[in-house]
Amino acid sequence: MKGLLKRGNVWTIRYTVSGKRKWEAIGTSKRQAELVLAKRKTEIKEGQYFSTPKGLKWTYGQLLDRYLEYAKVTKKPSTYETDTYWAKHLRAAFGDMHLKDITPDKVATYLENKLGDGLKPATVAHHLALLKHSFTMAVTWGLLPTNPIQRVKLPVKVNNARIRYLNPQEVQRLLAVCPLHLRRIALAALHTGMRKNEILTLQWQQIQRDQSVVLLMDTKNGETRGVPLNTAMLTLLQEIQEEQGHLGLTSPYVFVNLATGKPYRRDADTAWYTALKKAGLTDVHFHDLRHTTASHLRMQGADLFTIKEILGHKDLRMTARYAHVGQQQDWLR
Repeated sequence: MKGLLKRGNVWTIRYTVSGKRKWEAIGTSKRQAELVLAKRKTEIKEGQYFSTPKGLKWTYGQLLDRYLEYAKVTKKPSTYETDTYWAKHLRAAFGDMHLKDITPDKVATYLENKLGDGLKPATVAHHLALLKHSFTMAVTWGLLPTNPIQRVKLPVKVNNARIRYLNPQEVQRLLAVCPLHLRRIALAALHTGMRKNEILTLQWQQIQRDQSVVLLMDTKNGETRGVPLNTAMLTLLQEIQEEQGHLGLTSPYVFVNLATGKPYRRDADTAWYTALKKAGLTDVHFHDLRHTTASHLRMQGADLFTIKEILGHKDLRMTARYAHVGQQQDWLR
């Protein structure tokens, strides 16, 4: 029946009023959905339809399902993957609650609890951003009259100015204890300054060996950028490609699990944390390898504009944090 859709276990009806498409979740009964759709069409035809915020009867879990469908077709794959990851936390806390029952004070309590559990302010800020935007879209879709949590703010300041880079001895200690797949991924980060997601989603078609460059399309700031490849990185890529060929793997991805042929998950960090423990390193994130690359480029005399282009910073102020890094010996000998 036209205008009838099923999302998960919930039947949803779709109809148009004054040129605007309306969505309305009915429930698990297909027959009930058919009856309501017929009623809406009759109301519209007879001029008796009056829009009401049907979303007030929705649970946040239903809204989250609708939002993730929207995100899948409108956002970059990497952003959608991130939304899906944060959504698990929001679903656990608010999934069974009706939208009308999610209030600013309940959201504030959630944020405080997450901070109290030890999550970084930047991480909790991601939770809040996704929660608020899902409600904003609920308003856009006519599910709610207003966004009730629009003015909720994080109770602490987010500091993104962290710079932790590894010295040459720390780099060697880390690489020495990494399993082969992680060593290769870490070397890619150190040689190129690429972000973790850019490395794990890297495909062979993006590599231009004749120009010694890799083209990144799905970047954080949405712009395509070229990253130079040094001799060590080109050698590493050649080694990986030959190994995949020997094993009969035909994956489009560079960094794959040799047993399955599938790319590594971005949130699979067990090997990373194990390596840090073995190397005796503390307060080190994978993203700090990117800081390490930038810092050591600066130590070798690279100017800030060059570093900005390699890292893909939109604003030179992001790169300026490396302005006072001093001179030091080569770090990947």
